[in-house]
Amino acid sequence: GHHCFGIGQNDWCFVWGETKQVGALGLGTNARATTPFLIRALRKQRVKQACCSAIHSLCITDQMVIYGWGSKSLTLLDNDTKEPTPLNFLNGKGLKRLAAANTHSLAWNPNAI
Repeated sequence: GHHCFGIGQNDWCFVWGETKQVGALGLGTNARATTPFLIRALRKQRVKQACCSAIHSLCITDQMVIYGWGSKSLTLLDNDTKEPTPLNFLNGKGLKRLAAANTHSLAWNPNAI
């Protein structure tokens, strides 16, 4: 899949592109987005960073809540998800930065070094 994110001045998260993975765009559908679309499930959040692989996506808010969607094998959710879902096992750990790749994810706490 080929998709990417943009964060607006109001901290809204937008996505565009396409992917074959169920839900990796976070729009609640498997559709492709040829222009930036607001991820409506995150519209009440102030997204500070978003990242993606071909099969899953992650974001972190100003409250340091981490959301994941797409492949269950990389988000560790019970099912492949089409919309952002809090990753409770990561929240509350002081994580500030994320990275996503096709075989793994990375979350970083700058105070743990």
